[in-house]
Amino acid sequence: MSQADFKRRLKALMLLPENQVCSDCPERQPRWASLIVPPPGAPPGTLPMGAFCCLECSGSHRRLGCTLVS
Repeated sequence: MSQADFKRRLKALMLLPENQVCSDCPERQPRWASLIVPPPGAPPGTLPMGAFCCLECSGSHRRLGCTLVS
């Protein structure tokens, strides 16, 4: 997927009503996206999961760090 295709897809996702509010608080128009990709060995059919957060909540998420589950 080209960078332009990726930007178009991201903008389309941001326009969906369910993505117009932060996934953690009532802030409108979140500007940070998080993507969780299933690890190797995940059950078949497991899909990636994403969420849109406001910048305030994104800072909280970043401070939590990254955890790999095996």
